[in-house]
Order: sequence, then structure tokens, then C-alpha cells
Amino acid sequence: MRRMGAASLIVVIATACTAQEAEPPPRDAIASVDPSTAEPSETPTPVETVDPTARCEGLGRSPRVGQITLFENNQLRAFTPKGAGPTCLVLSDGALRMGNVNPPLWNATGDRVIVDDRALSRDGSITTRLTEKRLEVPIWSRPTGSSVMWLTGDGRLMKRSSLGGKAADISFLARHDDVTYHPAGTHIATSGLENDGDYGLFLATNLGTDSTLIARGEAARFISHLQFTEDGRSLLYDARHAPRNWHLHRLSIGKDPVLETLDKGTGPYEYVVSPFNPFEVAWFESGDCAAGEPGTFTREYRRKFQIPRSFQEQNIHPVGWATPRKLVVRVATTGCGTAQPGDVYVLSESRAPVLIDRENYGNVSIRVRMPSPPPPPGEEQEVVA
Repeated sequence: MRRMGAASLIVVIATACTAQEAEPPPRDAIASVDPSTAEPSETPTPVETVDPTARCEGLGRSPRVGQITLFENNQLRAFTPKGAGPTCLVLSDGALRMGNVNPPLWNATGDRVIVDDRALSRDGSITTRLTEKRLEVPIWSRPTGSSVMWLTGDGRLMKRSSLGGKAADISFLARHDDVTYHPAGTHIATSGLENDGDYGLFLATNLGTDSTLIARGEAARFISHLQFTEDGRSLLYDARHAPRNWHLHRLSIGKDPVLETLDKGTGPYEYVVSPFNPFEVAWFESGDCAAGEPGTFTREYRRKFQIPRSFQEQNIHPVGWATPRKLVVRVATTGCGTAQPGDVYVLSESRAPVLIDRENYGNVSIRVRMPSPPPPPGEEQEVVA
């Protein structure tokens, strides 16, 4: 395999933007500037309401310390990073089908969550389904989550209010492969294929307008798993250069862009970026599952977590940071199934792992309030991916 030092590539600045004098697009905007057929209808009243019970207290305010959230016994439950809990947040009682694979998806302020493709708010209101088909996965807009965005099976880029209503097709490529919001909320990054057949990574407004090529896919013909750092200065992503040649990249955004290769391997990466430190990244690369070979877990930082030897014989899937120094992981078996059971732990540098949950199939996520949004991305750029 692999470990590669961060390698800066020669970059070409496409054009230089002058300082923005015009007012930037509104955060979490849905409709285009001028009325059009792409403008969603007025958002409706939520169709159902889940009331708190004697056993479940509701979502409440976003906690100051991150929570580990998962589904168990038909409940959305929360644990503290020290292992205290569980606290029942929501009892589905048939209103929501809480599966055992898909994690709850929290917005950046930690006060709304998507479960079963429906958004649940602090007041207990539940929307209708947000996407069009079961396998489509919505993402929250930034910084508050007033909208959601998703990709269809044929690569169209869709957007609608996170309260429901009419969806807008904001596609600007022949095929979109992945999409993520810049934490400022005014822009998105998306990968895909242009109408002329060129492949790349693009920056656009959150309405799908004013797109700019920021990375040309000359060697990489598939770019996925896009994620910005919370300071908005870097974008991480997987790039497939050949069927068994994948790179994990970090691209700086701005006047002097630099493309780094954090790792090279034979398959796509699972990775998480800390919301507390933009240079804190943990990732997992699969091993040979047919041979029972465990994958490789890596933390890009000078200090190491306390990881027992028994964990190193299994797959350590990073879930996310609950605090600046505590990473939640799912330690799973090494089979080739798409969802292998695993135990959820909190890793730290000074303590043994804290067990949170056993036999978890992947329905675990972190509820944490993200930092205040940074400024929108600035200068245009172009690199070779």
C-alpha cells in the first residue's frame, strides 16, 4: 500500500476575482434570483408530529458537548462521549421507520435531524419524504439547514426546502457524481462530467449557478466523498485514477491552491474531518475482505489514540469527532458484506476506548454544533486532479 507524504502539485490560476462588492447569494437560498419553473413552491406545514413521552424527551437544544446518536429498540438514542446514557430523544411509534444501517443526519446547528428520509424538528414536527426515491440521500444546506440537496440515480442535482415542497433541478453538468456544501452556505462543490465530456470538480453557488472548474480530472475520472473543512479553506475527496488506484486528496481553496495526497490505496476511503481542527483527519482503507485481512486506520496527527491490539485485527471505521480529542469509531468484523456488525467506541489519547454500543450495523452518527460559518470561498483556481 502506500503512505504518501503531502505532495504539492503545480497549479494554474485560471482567473483572479476582484474583491466581492456585490452582495453574495443569500445563505440557504432555494429559489433562483428571477422567478422560474425551478423555484420551489411555498413550504407546507409538516404532515405529522411526534410528541415527547415519559420515556423520550424530544430533541431539545443542541448539547454543548457532542452526542453519539443511534437507533435502538425503535428509539433515537443519545450517549455522551464518556459513555453515559442512553437518553431517549424520540420514540418512533410507527411514525418513522428507523433502520439499522442508515445513520441519523444532523444539521449544522444540531437542532434538526433526518431519519427515514424525513426531517424531524425540535417541536416534534416531521416532514414528508425529502427525496424522490428510497436510495437517494439528502444533505443539509449550511449553515442552518433550511434546504436539502441530493443526487438522483441518473446524476441530476436536486434541491428543496427542508420542510418539503416542490423540488428544483439545479443541475449544471451532464452528470453529477457527488456534492457537498461549503460551510458558509453560499456555495457548493460538486464533481461530475461536463456536456463536452470533460471531468472535474466544480465550485458553484448554492443555486447551481456561476460554476467554476477548480480541479481538472485528467487522471481521476471519478471523484467522490467531498467534504470541506469547517474553516472553508480546504476540500477533501476521494479520486479514482484506475480501478484499484485511489487517492485521498486535500485541496486548498483560494488564491494559491495546493493539492495534497494524504494516501494512496486500492479502494475508496472512509474519512472524517474534525469540526474543531481543520488539519485533524482520520480515515479507513479496506483490506482484502475475502482473505479476512483487516483494513488500515490512519490518523493524520502527531499524537496517537489508545487502540488495543484486538482492534487492529478488525476494521476501524471512523464516525466523527464528539469533542476535539475524542473520536467515535465503529470496530467491525472483516467480512465482505455491505454492512458488517460492529461495536461503537470512543477513542482518545489518554484513556482506553469507551464502549457505547454493540452489534451496530452503521446507524450511528455525531450530533455536534458546528463552528460559526466562515466567509464564502474567494479566488478562482484550477488544479490537475
